[in-house]
Amino acid sequence: MFVIGTGVIDVLRAVVYDARPRLWHGARITAGFAVEGAVLTAIGRPYHLWRERRGRTESMMHAAQRAAAAARDQHENDAAPVDEEADAGAAAIAAGGGARA
Repeated sequence: MFVIGTGVIDVLRAVVYDARPRLWHGARITAGFAVEGAVLTAIGRPYHLWRERRGRTESMMHAAQRAAAAARDQHENDAAPVDEEADAGAAAIAAGGGARA
């Protein structure tokens, strides 16, 4: 079981019991990860291509972008109507003409 501080425990074990992992330990872990990666690639890539041919693939990023665009469009459609008379008065004041143009 691995917990936070495993490195400290390994150092203490090496000091107290003089029990260090052998050289083959790292090689075995590296080989295990390589085999696991090869197996997952051999299974996962054909499965992904199969789904892609049927148009069923969508990444999480694309789904999030589509959801954000839908929310933005909904927000823009629900915006309060523009008061054109108030906008014209604000533009006149900004132009220096005063409110009684």
